Amino acid sequence: MMAPLTIFPTRTHKGRSLAAAVARLGERQGYAVTIADPQRATQPNLLQACLGPGVVVFDATIEGQRQHNYAVALYALKYIPFALVVSRSYRPTNFAPWLDGGYPLYPRRLTNDQILQWLDRQLVRLRQHVPRPKNLQGLSNAEKLVDMGLEESKERHRRQGAIFISFRGSYEQTVARLAEVTRRGVKKSVRFFSTGELAPPNELMSAQDRWGVMRTINDWIADSQELWIFWSADYLASWWTRAELTLLAGQFRQMRSPVLLYDQHAGATRRLEGVKSADIGSENRDLIAERLLIARNPEWLSRSDRSSAVPGGLDRHGSPALTTGRYRDDLIFSCPACTSRAVRRAPPRPPRHFNDLMSFDVRDVIDIAGPSLMVIDRNQLAASISNVVGSVICPNCDSALPVYEGPPRYWFYPVRTSPVPPFVERATGPGGAILESRPVYMLG
Repeated sequence: MMAPLTIFPTRTHKGRSLAAAVARLGERQGYAVTIADPQRATQPNLLQACLGPGVVVFDATIEGQRQHNYAVALYALKYIPFALVVSRSYRPTNFAPWLDGGYPLYPRRLTNDQILQWLDRQLVRLRQHVPRPKNLQGLSNAEKLVDMGLEESKERHRRQGAIFISFRGSYEQTVARLAEVTRRGVKKSVRFFSTGELAPPNELMSAQDRWGVMRTINDWIADSQELWIFWSADYLASWWTRAELTLLAGQFRQMRSPVLLYDQHAGATRRLEGVKSADIGSENRDLIAERLLIARNPEWLSRSDRSSAVPGGLDRHGSPALTTGRYRDDLIFSCPACTSRAVRRAPPRPPRHFNDLMSFDVRDVIDIAGPSLMVIDRNQLAASISNVVGSVICPNCDSALPVYEGPPRYWFYPVRTSPVPPFVERATGPGGAILESRPVYMLG
């Protein structure tokens, strides 16, 4: 039986060329292909195709004004395994598809040929699962389809990352060798995030951006069979590694997987004691949950004015980090000189108990504060940069840190239809934007 394949192209020449090539690819694999008219496609059209019996290919390339597809885009694409999102440009920060690989990492680009190579594999994989059974079609079965997508996503994590390794970026090559030896030796998959995979290591990021990255890391840790901590003298000097430990302690009651510490000098792992008995307090766990919730649902930041992070103003803890534009506009960076001093104060020996690792102030992690972390307003930094280059001064050691402007990041704000007549469609972003461009600054 022919399986439907619906393609949503962009309006540019490259978008139309990609759609035509995907159509030929789909027809060779036994799909009945439909190319949606980019001038007339709507959100209901996309939703209907996603909830139908077949496969959807959605071109999410960021093109010029009125050339891209984001007026049609839906957050729901993140939960539907039969929707393949592709893009020649890096995606908006808050627009994550169900499956990676069809788009480049920031700030790179893909060609149509590279996208087609990826799509060829995915269409072959999905062909055996479509047409979908009736109980996975239609609006009445949408929740069941989403549940299936979530479970398959967790299963994919388990297949690709039975062991998750947490480490400092300066040891990436050593960790890569360890991962390869482990894969061959114990026949288990190993996952770690390489430098720049989630964000450039020198990017000045807001609290919102940082917790968005931690949301991804937390999902992989939660779905792993084992968490390995690659111990080094500077392991606790990074906010990122302290945040991973804080998330781990925050879900201690749900922890089913063992936590092992890898001692690179001994060349062996040993199990850390006390993980399940660790407790950072219910209030801190609630605050972490809220940050992860907002990281997962950044649309919250656009439901009212830009100075409010959550509907109705204050959250239940009255946390200023979540109720002002500072959550998205204050950029946080680490001074290399101050970080080096923190490394020198680090415990010299590998810890034996989980509580030995939790020797830092958990509240500083939650609020992204601490002696080696600095904050600067995004707008203030923009005003201080001349010819795309400038500097920031560390308030602790007075070091002048060079800063330059990188390619912008984009944020997606979906089109919504008013709930009362005349049912006008409008974009929900600042100034009625669908895509908001935010400047990106790098320490250099």
